[in-house]
Amino acid sequence: MYGGTYGMFRKDLPAFGIEVTYLESNEVSSVIAAVKPNTRLIWLETCSNPFLNILDVEEVAKAVKALGQDGVILGVDNTFLTPYILVSRRLHVKKEPCFIDGRSI
Repeated sequence: MYGGTYGMFRKDLPAFGIEVTYLESNEVSSVIAAVKPNTRLIWLETCSNPFLNILDVEEVAKAVKALGQDGVILGVDNTFLTPYILVSRRLHVKKEPCFIDGRSI
């Protein structure tokens, strides 16, 4: 997981009383099994950092929808792959590479 995201999930969100569950798996069933009644966001990486595991995002989306749990948002970090690989029908947030603002130089 990207370090900035991990820091936010580990430090910032709990400060606001938001519980975070971490899962290291590329199995759809494991992701769905980790969903709790209070889950509001499932954050995935299309290609994990640093192991480059690939998760079937479309299958996760179908499985989340099948849960029937209203209000769950599926967020996907697509940093390592091109936007061509992942285009959401509902929401697409494009993040420019870090080198544009000089952080990776």
